[in-house]
Amino acid sequence: MHMRKKEEPFVDVEAVAGYLGETRRYVLYLARTGVIRSYPLSGHARIIRKFKISEVARDLVGRKRKIRATKKSKHMRGIPPGR
Repeated sequence: MHMRKKEEPFVDVEAVAGYLGETRRYVLYLARTGVIRSYPLSGHARIIRKFKISEVARDLVGRKRKIRATKKSKHMRGIPPGR
């Protein structure tokens, strides 16, 4: 009898925010900037991202400090880069 390893489910941004104790907006920032892995889904007006908690944990292990956008960051205010 061959036992199959159970596949980890994908979770939404709210689940990752709760896991990290951070805001939804901050988690999306980390995903957009490539700090944590996410899987964008297409076919919607907005990009919906899905995550795997184990990958988020691995991506953040070893980081010595939080990654934060500055208040002056255009990217966090929704202004496209280069403007």
